[in-house]
Amino acid sequence: TFDHLYNGLSVTQSDLDVIKFNNLAGNEHSISKLQYLISSIIFYKSSGDSVTIDGYNLIDMSNLNSFNYDLSTVPIEEGSYNGIGLVFGFTEDDNINGAYLDLNSASWSWPEMLGGGYHFMKFEGKFIDATNDTTNFTYHMGTAREITMNDTVFHDNHVFVKIDTAFSITNNATINLKVNLEEWFENPNTW
Repeated sequence: TFDHLYNGLSVTQSDLDVIKFNNLAGNEHSISKLQYLISSIIFYKSSGDSVTIDGYNLIDMSNLNSFNYDLSTVPIEEGSYNGIGLVFGFTEDDNINGAYLDLNSASWSWPEMLGGGYHFMKFEGKFIDATNDTTNFTYHMGTAREITMNDTVFHDNHVFVKIDTAFSITNNATINLKVNLEEWFENPNTW
């Protein structure tokens, strides 16, 4: 399951469209849309082995059911684990135009002129600008496009996240991941 936090406080659907968040750059803002894709989960066993689960989950703040990624059909051994990893977005091999019907119907395609494939994240809302007006912002992530003097180069832009926290799996275990949304404005750069 995925829980969303902003500066340590829980973010829920009731917080949508309310200017109540303040990022490291000092911007007061709201969240009107929050969607992101995770894929290729890896469970790291205490023995040194690992188990990779192919697949993906589109998490959408407006759909509470999307906060749960059900892996019950995947055989995951009971036992001790040293950590868990996942891909934020898709790897280059998995980011294939039109390959996922559910993502196509969710308007999740990344523009071809920007490299194609799919969005990895959509974070939208309003912020208070320098003139004290309320202004829209859209913060999206997918394949990166670099325009050079001679060419256009596309860069794979997924992020691998590894959490080195020991845990055990027994029966119907639930693993709860906390997503610190303010970090998307702070690390590795302040936005």
